[in-house]
This record gives sequence, C-alpha cells and structure tokens, in this order.
Amino acid sequence: MIQYAFYLRSFLLCLMALVLLAAMGGPFIAVISEHAARAQKKVFHDKFARQMATMSVTLSLCALPFCLGGWAVLAFRHPAYVIEGVLSPLLGQASIFVLGILAVALLFLIQYQNSWVRLKEAKLFHMLIGWLTVFVTVGGVYLLLALKRVMIHYPEAFAADPTMASFLSVARFVPLESTLWPFFAAIVLAAPAAAGGLGLLWLLLRRNKEDFGRDYYAYAFKRAAKFALLFGIPAAAAVAWHAVWLAPRFSGIELAQMNLALIDPSQPEWIALAASIGALLLACLLWGVIAASKTPLRQKPTAWFAALLLFAAVLGEGFVLGRLFSLF
Repeated sequence: MIQYAFYLRSFLLCLMALVLLAAMGGPFIAVISEHAARAQKKVFHDKFARQMATMSVTLSLCALPFCLGGWAVLAFRHPAYVIEGVLSPLLGQASIFVLGILAVALLFLIQYQNSWVRLKEAKLFHMLIGWLTVFVTVGGVYLLLALKRVMIHYPEAFAADPTMASFLSVARFVPLESTLWPFFAAIVLAAPAAAGGLGLLWLLLRRNKEDFGRDYYAYAFKRAAKFALLFGIPAAAAVAWHAVWLAPRFSGIELAQMNLALIDPSQPEWIALAASIGALLLACLLWGVIAASKTPLRQKPTAWFAALLLFAAVLGEGFVLGRLFSLF
C-alpha cells in the first residue's frame, strides 16, 4: 500500500510539473507571437498569443492551490524542522522572498492577459508586461532551485540562520560543475515545448467556445506544434547534459573519473533518463508531423499522443530526481 501511495504521489507531482512547465512557457510564446502580429500585421498571431496567455493563466491558477499546499506541508515536515527551537528554513526570509518573486510573476501574467483589450492601442507597453512576466518567472525558478540547493547542501547552517544574507551568500556562488545548470536549462527549454504541446490540446478544447474559423485553428495548430518542436529538441539535449553530469552520482565517483566503461545501462536511473529523452524526441517527431501537415486539424490523435509522450518524459526525469533526492 505504501509503495502504491509513493507511485501515485510521484505521478501527481509529475503531472503538476508538466502543468507548471506549460504555464511558464505560455507567456514566452504569447509575447513572441504578439511581436509577430505587430511586425506582420496579421490578426491570427495576436489571437494565438492571447489564447496562449489565457491558457497560462488558467493552468497557473489551477496549480496554485496544490503548490501552496505542498509548500505548507514541506514547511512543517522538512528535516531541519526537528532542530529544537529553530523554524524550518521553508518558513524563513529566503523562502518567502522566492515565493514573493513567483507571486509577482503570476500577477504580471494575470495583468498581461487581462489588459489585452485595454492596452490594444499601447502594444509596446503590453508586450513589456509580457517580457517582465517571462524574465521574472525565469528568475524565480532559478532562485527556487538555488534555495533547494542551499537547503540540501547546508541544512544545519541554513536552519540555524535561514535569512536572506545566509541564502544569497551561498546561492550566488553555484559552481559551474553543479547539476543545477543543466537542470535549470532543461526547465527553461522544456517550458515553451510544454506550452506548445499542451497548447495543441487547449486549442482543441477551446475551438467550440472561441470559434475563430477553421483557417485560424489550422494556423494555430501548426504554430503551437512548431514552438513545441523548436524547444523540444534542445530540451532533450539539456536532459542528456543533465544525465551526463548525474552519471558520477549513479556510480559513486568523481565527474573527472567518469568514462563509458563505468556506465551500467541496467541501472534504473539510466533506464528512466533514456526513456525520458526518447519519449521527448518521439514527441518532437509527432509535433514535426503536425507542423508539416497540410491538414493539421486532422492530426488530433497525434497531438494527444505527443502530449502523453511529453508526460512520460517528465515522469522519467521525476523518477530520477525522486531516487536521488539531493538534486544538486
């Protein structure tokens, strides 16, 4: 029963991770498309941008209760909490600061989506809000990963002094060989890929409610697939980079001593990473089929299958992170 509960929790966490990735990548796709609409004077670009922004807001608000609930649970169950007289670092200044940055990103996103009509004649200002959403989100994700690294590598010291000064003194000196960097790159690249991949499903779900015509949805379907493909391939490369830098952890040796002879492909971590990369590349292949199709709206099963492969890729990476626990 405990094992089944673990698998269920892992499944739900990875599903939430996929939703959050799509929510993060949506604003980038939206603001790029809004620039294209202004430059090319094509209304289809603007409609697509607005739909991607709306999808991001919807996914963010759906994920928000689960994220806050998960943070609250971790705050009171973190190992550092058992230190007598010391609050969990998740309740410290650094954690609140990181949550505040992500909250600001969400507020920017909501403002970006809600001001579409109001700022119709001030497109440059509206796009500025979109770029602020993108940059604040990326910065918030980096700070979140840095916080996780500090709490794992320096649990006692950080528990004794969970302040901003303590956090920043360590977070700003992340070594180049840290696996934080490939993992961060994988997140940043996978976010637009996930937004494009789930954007295909969002377009299918919204087609009957927002009937912009068959020509528009054929265009939007291909454009979402192109974004998913464009970022899915480098995201797979980032996951492979992450796998290479994780390899010494699987073998218990230093990175400088690693060679192919020491790799045991039967290890579950390697199987999961290979499955993750393979699933993502297969999803890219299917997105390429949609992008190249002359009748993209007939590729609905392809879009759904690609989304399932994308989720499988997230599951593979999530399995490895769950096995290692200490990310960086």
